[in-house]
Amino acid sequence: MYRAFLQSYGIDTYYSSYSLLHNAFMMNTKGRILIVAALLILLAFPVTARNLRTSRGPLVNPRMELTVLEDRTVIEEDGEYIVKTTLSGPSIRQRFGVDALHHTARSTTRPPERDRVSVREIEIIDPRYGIPCSSKYPRWTYEAYGAPLLRFTVFVRADPINLVFNTGSEWPVSRKLGRDGWERCPTWRIYEANINFVPYRGRMYAQDSNYFKDRWGGERYHLRTWDLGSFIVGQAHVDTPIPHKACKYENAEAQVASAFWYRGVRRNALWLANTCRDCLGYWCNGWATNIRYL
Repeated sequence: MYRAFLQSYGIDTYYSSYSLLHNAFMMNTKGRILIVAALLILLAFPVTARNLRTSRGPLVNPRMELTVLEDRTVIEEDGEYIVKTTLSGPSIRQRFGVDALHHTARSTTRPPERDRVSVREIEIIDPRYGIPCSSKYPRWTYEAYGAPLLRFTVFVRADPINLVFNTGSEWPVSRKLGRDGWERCPTWRIYEANINFVPYRGRMYAQDSNYFKDRWGGERYHLRTWDLGSFIVGQAHVDTPIPHKACKYENAEAQVASAFWYRGVRRNALWLANTCRDCLGYWCNGWATNIRYL
């Protein structure tokens, strides 16, 4: 009975001591009191007991929020423009043991000359402690950051998911968007669109496609998509002029939905709890458009 009780708490290291515990319990009253006290401690701290069978120590939440200094610089190299984003500060040093995390994006269009330095709150996924998946659909996109002395990639939250397509094939999505004036980014140029990732079923999935549509004032609509098997999720936004910053999520979501207007579009159909404000102060309401028939 005692062995089954200990196994239910996952205390593997205690299995070999089962017979000793049983004999001690049967020896005398003092031994019984000690055993009962030990069992009461295990009942009071079940999570600690489960952790005894792992070598990773206490459980750590892979998703964390940090205050960092963001520094964006632009470098011209071989006719291309490289936008480098650096995240630094005491919280980065304390958490990852490095001075800064780096992210690089490329562009063939000349960006503004000035650099941008700001303090901001970020959410980071540390893959050493697992990839969180708290809902049926991914809720946010993430950018990959690293450092020369860091042996793994961390993921910084970027933009809210706001579209779900009920299809496991990219072809009908691409065909319908093409008829509505959207241009699909060629594979060899996809690096220019700054690859994003989404967490799903314990993995980080890189985006599959980029679609663009011109907008006035030097802006453009931008849609990223991820094929996750039985469905496709999308993140639509408006890109500001170079270096691009995502904004106006609701406006871009409506623009994509208008391309499928007779295909069972349900606006604000799926609650993803990803409300936020973009870099210009525009609101994202936390609901995703569901496109059911393609």
